[in-house]
Amino acid sequence: MERDGVTPAPRRYRPKLPSLALTALASLILVAIGLAAYRFVPALRPTPPDILVGVPQAPRPVVPARPAEETGDDRLSPFTPKDFGHRSRFSRPVRIAGPFEPLRGDILTNEEVAIALDGLVAPPASAICLGGDKRLWACGLQARAALNGFVRGRELLCTLQSGQPQRKARDPGTAKWDCTVEGRDLALLLVEGGWAKPAPQRQDRAFLTARDAAQAAQRGLWDGDWNIVRVPEAPQ
Repeated sequence: MERDGVTPAPRRYRPKLPSLALTALASLILVAIGLAAYRFVPALRPTPPDILVGVPQAPRPVVPARPAEETGDDRLSPFTPKDFGHRSRFSRPVRIAGPFEPLRGDILTNEEVAIALDGLVAPPASAICLGGDKRLWACGLQARAALNGFVRGRELLCTLQSGQPQRKARDPGTAKWDCTVEGRDLALLLVEGGWAKPAPQRQDRAFLTARDAAQAAQRGLWDGDWNIVRVPEAPQ
């Protein structure tokens, strides 16, 4: 209400004390409820971020590699005791590096160990055969040359079949081995070429089929029907 042309100043709002007290009490209650929920309800807790930079740790100790015979690596020494004296189902293949020297049609050496192939009949190194044309020829030397052609510049993967190897470069002892070269059975390659034939106790179908095919084609020693006429003594 204006009086004498003077406008009175507006009144300031002053909240009542009871309203402030109720508001503060309600806020405290909400805070208490929130703290209780945070403490007793894990799902409401925020997930900590992944740690991108961890605490520096001491370097892990280097554990020396176990010997090849324990790790299962096939690069084993031919003289590994675990590989000797067992049939193939109990022994692991071993890799044998060259260069190789054939001692006869079914035996070769790398100047560390001599390997005799299992289940073969091959001519002695000095054997002389009678060919189909009735001429004599050095079938033993030819069988050695054929074996050399299969293994020259290559590596053998061999499994001990029986017997005991010798620690002599030119003596295979009683050991007999199955060997592959570049994934192919070395003994079977010799049978296919007619340079060896399956031993009587070896009745594998693949070997018998290869023998019959080589005989029919007169390959290797089958040129003359495997007729070894002379085995001169090798010079000492």
